[in-house]
Amino acid sequence: MKKKILSYKYLDILLLFVISIAVYLPLAHGLGYIKDDWYMMYAAHIQGPAIFQDIFSIDRPARGVLLSILYPLFGNNPYPYSLSAWGFRLLSTISFLSLTREVWTKQRMPTLLMAIFFLIYPGYLSQVNAIDFQAHVVSLFFAMLSIDLSVKAIRQRNKPARIGMIVLSILLGWAYLALVEYAIGLEIFRLLVIALTFLRGSTKPFIEKTKALFYRVWFFLIIPVGFLAWRGFIFQNERKATDLVAQMGQIFTSPLAALWAGIRLLQDTLNVIFLAWGVPLYNLRFQTRLREALIGITLALVVLATIKLLYANYLFEANDENKDWQKEAFWLGLIVVVTTLLPVILVNRHITFEEYSRYGLPAAAGGVFIIVSKRRKTLAHFLPIP
Repeated sequence: MKKKILSYKYLDILLLFVISIAVYLPLAHGLGYIKDDWYMMYAAHIQGPAIFQDIFSIDRPARGVLLSILYPLFGNNPYPYSLSAWGFRLLSTISFLSLTREVWTKQRMPTLLMAIFFLIYPGYLSQVNAIDFQAHVVSLFFAMLSIDLSVKAIRQRNKPARIGMIVLSILLGWAYLALVEYAIGLEIFRLLVIALTFLRGSTKPFIEKTKALFYRVWFFLIIPVGFLAWRGFIFQNERKATDLVAQMGQIFTSPLAALWAGIRLLQDTLNVIFLAWGVPLYNLRFQTRLREALIGITLALVVLATIKLLYANYLFEANDENKDWQKEAFWLGLIVVVTTLLPVILVNRHITFEEYSRYGLPAAAGGVFIIVSKRRKTLAHFLPIP
């Protein structure tokens, strides 16, 4: 049985690998510089990779460190950056798949669908802007791996291994926040999945369960608390747009601004969960040449055929120890979407697919929970699910 589960795991990763290639790589070689890529590559070409640390020192110094590492490897050629962005997007999805299977251990098909939707989430339109937004996909990978390790650490009985997982999880947590600070709402995601996996099925009194849970998660609070302490009291932020205190002050001093913040939170929640799957395609379809449209359709058919081929001889277990997984996934997803969007709203930012689609990327994890919880038979006619 263990060998069978292991073979399923590698088969699922192979499927994600094939889908990621079909979605992100066919036209990647033709991508050039987009928007801020131009001035960053020009500056690095003239003054060397150290210039990145000067560029980002005013608000996100970790982004400068990341690019100063990548530039000596990739140079001015945009194609390797696109390959790197694809690789980190795939790695974040594999970590996400591992995480969801820690939460719903026997729901193999729903967790695979969650991972597929997370991988192809079309609301993030800056994937093609691979140089400037390399930090976003790297941050997403660090975040998913960090949260996955934290859940595994709670279940790990070997003390040295548990300590190692916790330390690595904390370091990765600081790393992803240093790259994209507004993704801090994912720390609520971390606490929720730990609580869900730890408390499920427990018959102990509520107070005892709460104490036991706090004993297992308090050290993960070091991640947001430590980062906010550094960001607020040590680091000198010189850019008003990323100054949390300055931006939040506008909301709390104006009732009208607070009302608009609530409206935008609702709008962005709908954007992430529903509109991301249709609006970008609708907006861009008239700009697509016939050749590109045919390539897209062909690749979609190849992906569906690959799914059918890989899974034709496998049965999926329908039984689960947890009969309420759909309800759990829905409410977990909704809370994750709201809490990851809230920091964005508090700094007066708002998801627009044309310009600011990146703000919805951390919330995509919660969005796919909701979609799969309500549409678990989405691919049932392609897959042999009993």
